Amino acid sequence: FVENASAGDYSYGGGAVSVFHGAIRFEVVGCDFQRNTGTSGGAIFAYDSGLVLKDTRFQYNTASEYGRAVYDTDSMVASTFTDCVFDGNRSESGGGLYADSGGIVEHCVFSDNNATGLGGGLAARGSTLLMGCTFTQNSADEGGGVHDDSNELTVVDTKFEFNYATLGGGVAAASYTGARFERCRFAHNSAYVGGGVEALGAGDFLFD
Repeated sequence: FVENASAGDYSYGGGAVSVFHGAIRFEVVGCDFQRNTGTSGGAIFAYDSGLVLKDTRFQYNTASEYGRAVYDTDSMVASTFTDCVFDGNRSESGGGLYADSGGIVEHCVFSDNNATGLGGGLAARGSTLLMGCTFTQNSADEGGGVHDDSNELTVVDTKFEFNYATLGGGVAAASYTGARFERCRFAHNSAYVGGGVEALGAGDFLFD
């Protein structure tokens, strides 16, 4: 999918693909999305649908609102993102991926993405699990690598390197149930407040 565009409103904003209202499983495997433009989700917009992305690359996609590459919202089942690459995407929030309903993100690479607001690489809400991912050279106002505003955030075996933000260079976590980081690496991230992690909320934040 190369250089597709959508000028639709919030509900139909995916530059290359829009899926909405009740698709139990919408799966994308082994695809490339480059230089697509949309309103929400420069490449893919998914509303009220189970989104499954595997072995797919998103590069240089743009959107005027959320999720320059992918915007996933109001899903009734956990969306999954496995072995994907998000590179060079730009957004207001969620430079690479905006997971409004949370989900599972495994073995994905987020590099050189930017958001003017929240989450240079990833912005997430809902219960979110990150496993074996890499966030490098992403930038945002809050959460250079990741901005999380979820009910539960768990991050395992994940690297945050050379990310930048005003608040939370690697991660900005605003969770009232806390967050857990296991065997993670934070190196060379920078921010005005919280170079590695900015922790906000009343829950427990655990680093193992």
